[in-house]
Amino acid sequence: MTCFTMTLRGHYTARRFPERAMIHLIIESSGESEETVSREVIVTCNSLREILEALCLREENGTVKPEAAVSSISASHIHLVSEDLNTNNPIGDLSNRPRMHNATITFYTIFCDFNEMHKFIQKLDGYHNARLKDVSWYLTDATNHEVGAQSRKGALLDAVMKANQYAAAIDLEEVEAVELKEIDPLPLNPEAYPQRPTYRHSSGVDLMPQDIVRNCAVEVYFEALRRRFTGYE
Repeated sequence: MTCFTMTLRGHYTARRFPERAMIHLIIESSGESEETVSREVIVTCNSLREILEALCLREENGTVKPEAAVSSISASHIHLVSEDLNTNNPIGDLSNRPRMHNATITFYTIFCDFNEMHKFIQKLDGYHNARLKDVSWYLTDATNHEVGAQSRKGALLDAVMKANQYAAAIDLEEVEAVELKEIDPLPLNPEAYPQRPTYRHSSGVDLMPQDIVRNCAVEVYFEALRRRFTGYE
């Protein structure tokens, strides 16, 4: 018997509906009074936080309950910028324009319930100084681990299936994988894995949950024994 070798690639793509959505909000106010613009963004921030805290159900020890619609709420400190409008006055313009102040708070919230997220965004539209910046879709750590394992196993089994098919075609036996390495997967074909229709908010942000796609590829080196002479040597 002689040894026969094969180097084959396996591919696998896993798709999951997202389990979490992180929304990114900007609360902003501009005006001549630093105190006024600061107060405006703080009032809006506190109002939005109050709405979200009602959705972030907690145990007595403070941990978030599994059934909570919101799992995390965070806001940055106020970022203040002042601009002297007189600095860039054209020559001969002697007007004395007041200094302008801009106050900004960046706000992040993680939603576990997308229906509640849409309701919150509808309420958000009622605030003149708050706007939706972005929405990021993702999976929980546990699901990410599960999908990663599924993708790697699927890619290896795809390579093994190919090896067994080649082995059957030329009468090989005892096919064994002896070396494996992960490689960069091929780019996904959008037509083969169409996303859901878009549902755009007035801000331009797409609010339709999009599938999370995990693509894995491996290159496997196989060895096998040839049962008898078949004319391929």
